[in-house]
Amino acid sequence: MAMNCNQFTPKKLATLLAIGGVLWGVVLLLMFGPAALFPVPFGIGYLVTAGYIFRACHDANGIRSWIWGLSAAVQGTWLAIFTLFTLAGSAEPGSIIILMPWWIASFAGSIWAFGNDLDYDLHEWHTHNANAVDQRTEEPTNKEMHRSSGDSSTLHKLLTPGTR
Repeated sequence: MAMNCNQFTPKKLATLLAIGGVLWGVVLLLMFGPAALFPVPFGIGYLVTAGYIFRACHDANGIRSWIWGLSAAVQGTWLAIFTLFTLAGSAEPGSIIILMPWWIASFAGSIWAFGNDLDYDLHEWHTHNANAVDQRTEEPTNKEMHRSSGDSSTLHKLLTPGTR
């Protein structure tokens, strides 16, 4: 089955979120100066952004679910905090217009990607293990068995029903 080039994929989402994360880091740096480089509360976001960049550039097999799970946790936390500030009337109206859609989309997208990339990982695992089982249970042909056994009469008895 050929993949449609216009299909939205977790890798494309990672690219968009990586760009957004880098731009967000620049905005934080401009707003807070060197304080934006402190690990708390921003450091985990930088880690997630690094995960987005890694996922955008690589298949990241085996760690995709970690990238998207951590992303959903971080984006969901920021969304919840910002929602509380908005409900309390502490958020600026301009920031609500920009930040609320960003965090809703990034949170929902992370959950979507977690499910899609996880399914892809499981599909790879299942395909690999199914092939290994097929190879293990595949019965040798008569020719292969004759080659491996010096006594073809015994082999014939084993392979022919009712001659044991």
